[in-house]
Amino acid sequence: MAQTVQIFLKTASRSGNFDGTNGALFTIFYKIYFAKFLLKITACFVRSFPLKIA
Repeated sequence: MAQTVQIFLKTASRSGNFDGTNGALFTIFYKIYFAKFLLKITACFVRSFPLKIA
């Protein structure tokens, strides 16, 4: 997972997304996307957790 993030950030910086306004917008978008991704994982885990106990 961390490796994927690193590759993604390297690709993004190579394409110049971290310059000026584009960088700020990209960072905001990336943080929102990453938060949604974490929420999905958490939701899946919470949903399957009671089944594991039972």
